[in-house]
Amino acid sequence: MGTVGEEGLGDLRGVKHLFYLQVDNPLVEICSPEFLGYHLLSGSEMSTEVVAKRTPLDRVGNVVEVEGRLQVVEYSDLPKRVAERRNADGSLLLSAGSIAVHAINVAFLERMAARADALPFHFARKKVQCIKPGSARPLAEKVDPRLFIEEMGKTGFAELQEPAPRDVIAKMSAGDPVYLTQSGRLLEAKNARGEYLGRIEPRLSLRLLNFIKHGNQYAAGITSLDDSNVRIIIKEVHQDPSMAGRVSFPPRGPEGIRPYIKDSLLRYELEDEEGGEEGEYGGAEWEAEHEQLGEEPELYEDDEHPREKHEEFEI
Repeated sequence: MGTVGEEGLGDLRGVKHLFYLQVDNPLVEICSPEFLGYHLLSGSEMSTEVVAKRTPLDRVGNVVEVEGRLQVVEYSDLPKRVAERRNADGSLLLSAGSIAVHAINVAFLERMAARADALPFHFARKKVQCIKPGSARPLAEKVDPRLFIEEMGKTGFAELQEPAPRDVIAKMSAGDPVYLTQSGRLLEAKNARGEYLGRIEPRLSLRLLNFIKHGNQYAAGITSLDDSNVRIIIKEVHQDPSMAGRVSFPPRGPEGIRPYIKDSLLRYELEDEEGGEEGEYGGAEWEAEHEQLGEEPELYEDDEHPREKHEEFEI
């Protein structure tokens, strides 16, 4: 029927409403006339079918109203004391459980698809059985599968440099979330335990740190790994309005051929970069962004990494 993208939903042949369900729920009444009737009569752009929760801690999303707006709060994010609140008659205060059944206007979907911040990523942090009982830090997390869907300009891939020891990598698997943290002028990748996994190549680190400073947000996850190599996907999950029109990951060119980039564009005062490869990213688009955003040394200044004196080069 079409896919949501920069050019809308494509040819839907006059379809104005979509019915959504999750394929692992065989009890859903497809296109329930009653549900769709309420959706149309109310003039709603998006309607959600709910069920009455049987217990306060049922593992379903909780449909709530916050400042006049309907939202779904995941059961894993809902404090127990809040989930157990009751009305005067003894009924649950939060009783509406979401079963992920929706009726959605096509026009609404197209409008949301055009907004970078319409559907932000949400990590569901849940405690699981682990080797260290009693640990307060969750050692595993569920990742939004949309993270691994490649989008032109919004997703990039990186082979981690200076990877962690084998015993650390051995505990990871494809699909695990990765957290990007700043270390001086570089981005480091860490797992949910806070263990170092590797670092992002300098050119990409610099670019993303600049974009992050201007308000962008990114999520990352492991796509593949072996005993000594870890490859991750990095995805822009929020674009600050000030960054409109600037892509996080410019195309590299056809068939992996990298466009020419001037040697004077960037210079890193890192010994291991002398005579090294450019990595996966580089090109005229990067040079243009560098000129627009500027390289602001204070971005990388902290107690451990004081501001350094940089040479100036003509571009």
